Amino acid sequence: MGGALTVPGNVTPYTEANINQDPEAADYVYKHAKHLVMVGLDVTMQTLLTKKETQEWRDLGTEKGRVFADIFDYYIEAYDRLDIDKRGAALHDPLAVGVAVDPKLVTLLPINMMVTHEDGRTIGDPERALDPVKTDFAAVEVDTADYLDRFMNYTNQILG
Repeated sequence: MGGALTVPGNVTPYTEANINQDPEAADYVYKHAKHLVMVGLDVTMQTLLTKKETQEWRDLGTEKGRVFADIFDYYIEAYDRLDIDKRGAALHDPLAVGVAVDPKLVTLLPINMMVTHEDGRTIGDPERALDPVKTDFAAVEVDTADYLDRFMNYTNQILG
């Protein structure tokens, strides 16, 4: 998980938090990977977990369900308090794992990418734009309902 191709960043207008930690390293990875799939804010901000889902975990009646719900409720409340999103909290890294397991959860745009060193912007690499071989792929759409349904089924099994 990292980057933002078609949406604003969450650290600066262009920079996503993970990329912001080391733009030069991220750029190196984008330019040298053989098959990199960027699951960025473009799709992760569409996978919002709400208190409806955390209540489902509480309703399992297990200690694990309650603790997990408490953790995610804190995250949801932070999103609200920090005015990130009033509807819920994004499942950034869990979606990246989901895509690693089943890439069909997202629509991928083949694009050779780079990260600008000065501001951490994730963009198409102009030097490789016309290369017929694309080594990077950006997730640009997600089947939100399918993903959230799978996420809840898996977590309910683990927490139940």
